Amino acid sequence: MIVSSESVLRKIPALLSRQQALFIEGIRLTIEMADLSHRRLQETLPKLTAMETGQSGANGISAMLDAWSLVDSLHRLRGLLGNLPRIKHRDRILEIRTFFDTTKNITGLRNTVQHLDSEIPEELTDPDWALLGSLSWGVVDPTDQQVTSSSFMPGMPLGTRSLINPANRQIWYGPVDAITTERGGVAVCLSDAMRRLDALVPFLEKMLSAAYARQLPAQEHHAADITISVVMKIVWL
Repeated sequence: MIVSSESVLRKIPALLSRQQALFIEGIRLTIEMADLSHRRLQETLPKLTAMETGQSGANGISAMLDAWSLVDSLHRLRGLLGNLPRIKHRDRILEIRTFFDTTKNITGLRNTVQHLDSEIPEELTDPDWALLGSLSWGVVDPTDQQVTSSSFMPGMPLGTRSLINPANRQIWYGPVDAITTERGGVAVCLSDAMRRLDALVPFLEKMLSAAYARQLPAQEHHAADITISVVMKIVWL
């Protein structure tokens, strides 16, 4: 998991201001949501690659669900990081700046699916317009030194879609890489965004550890992720 069970992101000091605590909690939960969506995509997309055209079934829906969930999570994380209180010169911090640069199109991509009901009548004459856009990726086979490039568009197979060109990437990371969501001419490589997020998490943990030790030493922590269950016996009279 991208956030370990012992991560400082899970151990928010009880005396931290409620505003800061909620921002940090939101950042941690959003990172974990993004990580889960990405890991599930890496499991699902090779299955889609191996299936015959038109036989995507639940794998296709699962892939689109996780891809758009990942887009939402990255958009939310940009907002939380951009407004996290008491962070000076965040635009000069390499890990934050690199993450923002890699995800600069994420808000535009997310906004393309927010108002489908009003958008559909305006796009009827565009043969390349697709309801939920398309998802492209490459499956890496290091044994044969080859990449299988695939693209999936849910719904009616109209218009044209571009495949990922393996020659356009200097380095490929297995087993699945270059996962890209595109809609309305706006595209984001989710694989690249997640690699930047992988580098961002250790920085956030280091930054928060130093701040806690300096400002709030030896503090109790808020509880995190508690499940409460109540068993009720129903008696019919």
